[in-house]
Amino acid sequence: MPFITSCYHVQVTVQTDHVDNIPCGTSGGVEVVNRLRTKDVYDTIKNYTVHYDKTWIFDKIHHEINQFCSKHTLQEVYIDLFDTLDESLAKIIAVRVTKPKIPESIRYNYADMELQKTKLLIAHETQRVIEKEAETDKKRATIEAEKVSAVSKINMLKEIAEKVHL
Repeated sequence: MPFITSCYHVQVTVQTDHVDNIPCGTSGGVEVVNRLRTKDVYDTIKNYTVHYDKTWIFDKIHHEINQFCSKHTLQEVYIDLFDTLDESLAKIIAVRVTKPKIPESIRYNYADMELQKTKLLIAHETQRVIEKEAETDKKRATIEAEKVSAVSKINMLKEIAEKVHL
């Protein structure tokens, strides 16, 4: 009876798996970049079969995204924390999460809110620039006044010296 009954090719280079049907509104799915290290092939296949990525990638991503979404609001998932989501899930090589699809009216409100935040930041920066310019103008005026005062003092001392010598 032969010891080897079947043979499978196992990819040990970087591969990207696309995980679909993730809850939390991410209809675009999640891309997971991963690589099975050559030294781990035998144990991984022995313990999880050649379909190890179902256990370690597909099922794991579903679980992790569910955990993330259950702990955060739509505002946090869609706007505040979306750019950190990839890092939160990255234990493999890289994870790219597509933004959740939300109704157009809600998306419009978020876009409007972002516009208002941007306007507020611009207003704060403009105010800061105006304050710095005023501070600079004040320093210039002080320096100019001190210069005029010093010249005036020198001229007065010169006049006094001339009157004393007369």
